Amino acid sequence: MTFAPPTPADREVPAVELLMWVLFGVSGWWSANAVTAELPLFVARLPAAEKLGNQLALMTQMGNAFLLVSCTTWVSAVLVAAFAVSFANSYQAMGTLSLVGCSFMWDIVVDKNSIPLLACMILSGGVGCMSTATYWAFMIAFPPVCTKALGFGMSLGGVLTMVLTAVQMGGCSPEAPRFGVSAFFSLATLLQLLWWGVVLKQQHTNAAQRSPRKNAGVDPMETISSHSTWESSLVDASAPEVLALKVCSFCIHATTYALPSVLPFAVSAYRSAAMKQQLLLWMMVSQQVGEACGRMAAPIKRKLGVIPGVALGGLAVSFATILTFAVNPSVLANALSFRVALVVLPGIVFCSFFCYGVLQTLLFLRARVIIADEEAAERVASSMGFLGQMGALSANLVAGFVVNR
Repeated sequence: MTFAPPTPADREVPAVELLMWVLFGVSGWWSANAVTAELPLFVARLPAAEKLGNQLALMTQMGNAFLLVSCTTWVSAVLVAAFAVSFANSYQAMGTLSLVGCSFMWDIVVDKNSIPLLACMILSGGVGCMSTATYWAFMIAFPPVCTKALGFGMSLGGVLTMVLTAVQMGGCSPEAPRFGVSAFFSLATLLQLLWWGVVLKQQHTNAAQRSPRKNAGVDPMETISSHSTWESSLVDASAPEVLALKVCSFCIHATTYALPSVLPFAVSAYRSAAMKQQLLLWMMVSQQVGEACGRMAAPIKRKLGVIPGVALGGLAVSFATILTFAVNPSVLANALSFRVALVVLPGIVFCSFFCYGVLQTLLFLRARVIIADEEAAERVASSMGFLGQMGALSANLVAGFVVNR
């Protein structure tokens, strides 16, 4: 399998423009990453404890409700007409609102459940789910290196939130972090506003670089709504591979996004709350760093060889290992001391998310290569993003049933 030779769209891209696309990618999952990054403190200080991992993951995927509504053709047409270029900005506003809400309400408990926090997570999840389904399609008209920069930015947002979390609680007890949860969310809100500004700039300054159809006033985000015509302009020979790309997108998202639900249970056999917090913290750091490194490592213009197969195998093995530890946490605690587990567990999580980062980036790069028509490629990329989110939602629904039964 090889990527096609450069097209006219494969121009040289200045470093400054690539940086802007990275920051554009950061904006998509920023608010959801910020909420999830505080999970070690939430587990230690809120009544739901270990169940919060699954609850937050499930609420993130419940944000797919916004995506499902947008997929209704007549609703999407109304939204596009009302917002035009500001369609994407509407869910940047949702992300900002979510972080402001978390700043004030993260510790409010209703009947032993963190209802306000979970409600904010639905908003943040909606922003992330919409960005996955629309950003990749938006990038089809730009050179592959810009697509790769966007994907790296999506992962970099998680790395940055975990850096803030590591500064906040690294080496500290759950009762005495270096700064509070409300301060963390206030800083995250300011950064969300900065990313929003980048989104505005990229939408306006790069409009001339897209195809004539985009410059004619059709919002690129509209591609999400046209499910009924996705296959109409595909060459028959490419259809089986397109189907394979969609199935792979569903499966790798389902596997990867089930992990946050089980991570707290994998460390539950360690009795000390401080041990659990530190293990969970560094596993989450490894998650974000692994995904970012995987996106950077994904090849653009050379033979893929065994790379997809190795990445799929690594994802499957690492997921099975973490799941085994979550189902039988005593096995982990008996086999590994805390200090050894502090290296081994983050290493396994790094491997899992590195493989995911490689695979997801390759899937979307491949879609732009096998489909010559730009409009059709955008629709397929949007379809892959949608199915990926449905895979993540399905996995978290199953995990939620198992965890809360």
